[in-house]
Amino acid sequence: MIDLDGTPNKSRLGANAIWEFRLPARKPRRKSFDMPLYRYVGGTSARTLPVPMMNIINGGVHADNPIDFQEFMILPVGAESFAEALRCGSEIFHTLRG
Repeated sequence: MIDLDGTPNKSRLGANAIWEFRLPARKPRRKSFDMPLYRYVGGTSARTLPVPMMNIINGGVHADNPIDFQEFMILPVGAESFAEALRCGSEIFHTLRG
């Protein structure tokens, strides 16, 4: 995909499109190893799910607001579990929305 894009910063196809194509392409390979996707991507010694990254505010050219930055993301680092990280992110999102 990077070769197909042909630009130094993935501007023709876009980094998101390239990533979205690459992740499902790993599914058949990881199934042959009989392991969950997070372990296949994170390595055989991976024991936890990654910290979720959450987009909480959108801006940029395509947004309906004057914010120059395209995205504001949070990572609930330090949460005890994936579920706790997801809860923290959700509460922050809804608090900002209010």
